[in-house]
Amino acid sequence: MELIEKEIDSDNGVFSLTGRGPTVQMVLWRAGFSPSFLEKKGKDKRRDQLQADRKNLIEKWMRRITLTHAPLMRDIEKRADDRDSTNDEVLEAYRQAYHDAELDLLEAQIEIEELKATVVELRQKLKTLESSY
Repeated sequence: MELIEKEIDSDNGVFSLTGRGPTVQMVLWRAGFSPSFLEKKGKDKRRDQLQADRKNLIEKWMRRITLTHAPLMRDIEKRADDRDSTNDEVLEAYRQAYHDAELDLLEAQIEIEELKATVVELRQKLKTLESSY
């Protein structure tokens, strides 16, 4: 449990990629026990009581971890939301720049076509002038 707690501390309150805290099964797995280790077997009352006490201890520890790191999680979520809104602003700026570039390109293409038409017209005038001499 201490190792899990250190991992949570080192990751700013995040235990897993899903953002959920550790489960009883995860604690058992990390300790080298099967997920059914703390289940009641019904054969030995003393053993069942001992396993129930262990399970309660793990659940209390998990609640403490969750309460201790909940403010950190909220802070991380807020930072992620801020980052996402910043990314949205940057993305919108790129979209606007792309749109502006498309408009500039369209205007340049129109100007090129107008200049080509002017060149054709001037060539015709030049041929007319040359043929009249």
